[in-house]
Amino acid sequence: MMRVRTVCLLLLFLLRPLSAHAQSDLLDWLAEYSGPGPFHTNAHKPLIQSVNLRVMCIKDDGKGGHRADTCFFDDMDDSIRVVIGATFSWTPSTDPRFKDATDTNNLLPINESRIEGTYSYRVSPMLDVGVSAGAVVLTGEGFENQAHPFFAPIQFTFVPFGFVRGGWPGKWSRVLKLRFADRYVLGDINARQDFGSTSAYLTHGEFNPSFGITLDFLPLLARDRR
Repeated sequence: MMRVRTVCLLLLFLLRPLSAHAQSDLLDWLAEYSGPGPFHTNAHKPLIQSVNLRVMCIKDDGKGGHRADTCFFDDMDDSIRVVIGATFSWTPSTDPRFKDATDTNNLLPINESRIEGTYSYRVSPMLDVGVSAGAVVLTGEGFENQAHPFFAPIQFTFVPFGFVRGGWPGKWSRVLKLRFADRYVLGDINARQDFGSTSAYLTHGEFNPSFGITLDFLPLLARDRR
């Protein structure tokens, strides 16, 4: 009973930030660049602002080889070795655009949209480690849209209760997932030329870490394997 109570308290603690960052199934937080940011879901925009989809899995075929298979609903199969996915995200900034700017637009938000393809190796039922690539688009008032490609040399997904296997308990164990990625955004970001700002900010590409808390209910819809 003590173990069950401890697990329940831990789950409630981990879910607590969700109620403070929009009534959605995902908290998506991207650290600030050395200029704009940070970007994250917030209570003023109560919408789902990020979606993660499993596109395909590579599984052991039981004969010493591998086979491609769908795993849109079910990612519990012990034979899964690789998960290929896609992420769509749109998150606003919450601080002034640039710390040294004095123009009137500096207090307006910058929105970052992201489309990303991910390739992850399943280390264990609790951990996927991989890479990703895609593009971010910065939008807002007073400037034209800014698109930048990026790649992430490291990203991982941690499933805290992934050690629970089998049946309905196993499905529920994969609902909560913690995601981290460190993306390198390519191209110049120039405050004056790109945003019409009075700031002297200029960067020639930089790393942008992010952290997400995902509630994945799709495994609950998967059919039990006979």
